[in-house]
Amino acid sequence: MIYINGTRIKVIEKLLNKETNSDYLIFEEKIIPFFHSPKLFHVNGFLKPPYLVLFWMVSIILIYSFLLCCLCFLIANTFFVSFSLFIFFFTTITLYQFYSINTVGVDLITKQNYKFAGLTQKGYSFAKKSPILFPILTIMFGILSFALLTLKDNSFFLNSDVAFPLLSLPTIYIGDLIFLPIIMYRIGKIFLQKFGFKYIKNHKVPIIIISLLSIAIGIFINLYTHKIWCLDKYDGFMDKGGVLTTAGWWHLVFSIVIMFFIVWLLIMNFYCTIKKFKKESNYCFNTWVIFVGFTALSIFDVLFRYHNFNSLNYSLSKYICAEWSSFLTFYLSVLSLIILFIIKKIRLKTLK
Repeated sequence: MIYINGTRIKVIEKLLNKETNSDYLIFEEKIIPFFHSPKLFHVNGFLKPPYLVLFWMVSIILIYSFLLCCLCFLIANTFFVSFSLFIFFFTTITLYQFYSINTVGVDLITKQNYKFAGLTQKGYSFAKKSPILFPILTIMFGILSFALLTLKDNSFFLNSDVAFPLLSLPTIYIGDLIFLPIIMYRIGKIFLQKFGFKYIKNHKVPIIIISLLSIAIGIFINLYTHKIWCLDKYDGFMDKGGVLTTAGWWHLVFSIVIMFFIVWLLIMNFYCTIKKFKKESNYCFNTWVIFVGFTALSIFDVLFRYHNFNSLNYSLSKYICAEWSSFLTFYLSVLSLIILFIIKKIRLKTLK
């Protein structure tokens, strides 16, 4: 109602200025937009109040949600996982609606107020879909869900009763928390904005083939890797006694979904480069560079194992050579990047 009332005042000011052929009423038309513009600071470090309000509202919501989960863990541990998932879900919906009202919501409210007043206003983008849900859902169903399940199974902290708890794997708690949401946000932009329905309609057959191939590759790779993890002699947050834990099964499903998007991105990258779609190719290429950084985190996973499980007293270089298979994803991602780089050089005649 505050947003609607503010927009209505703006319309009234515009109508009165139009009737009186003047520009006297400028509060909603000029003053408010000036102080609510995207610019963070004005002068001498004066932070605009809306940014402080945004920070505290989001912080309070997240802190309350976290404390509710902690209380459940302490006094009703049996319901901890299911309760926390519900809290995550409704917190995500709340934050998304808060984001929406300040983006597409404002545009929609303004457009309708102008329409009802008999005025016209161009430039609204409320029909443009936002990819913000991609990183939010990635964090919610990824690292946060893993944290819940591993806390429940006592495989979260470094002093847990398994060799590889969650906090021993930077690929998980750094990659899934920072790198992967950024990658998924950019992939979301590809799905929702870069190509659009018209593009998908015009390239329907190759996109369907690429999608089916991505699903098949994702399922095969993840079934194979999770089976290998179950067969090793070490227990971790994903497997105990050669059997996948609840977190392991969750990780399998999550990884298949993420792998679909990653493989889809790679194949689409090659497709756009070969077809000389310069803008889409450059965007996909830059996204793949971020993915290479994500896979490079496997180096830290190997360093952890070297520090804790080097029973043969190998030197670091020899141990890294012995663990070559742990870098397979990193090798393949770098190799793909090099090939893409060369193809871009040949096909697009640009490295931007």
